[in-house]
Amino acid sequence: MSIKSTILGFPRMGSDRQLKKLVENFWASKITEQDLVEGSKKLRADHWALQKQYGLTEVPAGDFSYYDQVLDAAFAVGIIPERYQQLDTAGTQA
Repeated sequence: MSIKSTILGFPRMGSDRQLKKLVENFWASKITEQDLVEGSKKLRADHWALQKQYGLTEVPAGDFSYYDQVLDAAFAVGIIPERYQQLDTAGTQA
C-alpha cells in the first residue's frame, strides 16, 4: 500500500518574507512586474522543492496569492458581488 501525503496552508511569504518584499518593492516601483512575477515563481519552486525534500508526495495547487488570498479565492469561484465586477482593474494584475 502506498501512502500519499500533502500539506494545506504552506506559508507563501517565504522564510525571509521574500514575497512581502517583492510586492512592496513592486508597489514602490523599485522592481518591474516581470521582476515580481519571476521572483514569485522562484519562491514557489523553492517551496515545492522543500515540500518534496520533506517527503510530501502531492503538491497543493491554487494556494498562491500575491496579497489577498480570500479575494483571489472569491474571484476564482465567481462570488465577487455584482457591484464590483465592472471595476477598472487596469494596472492591478501581476
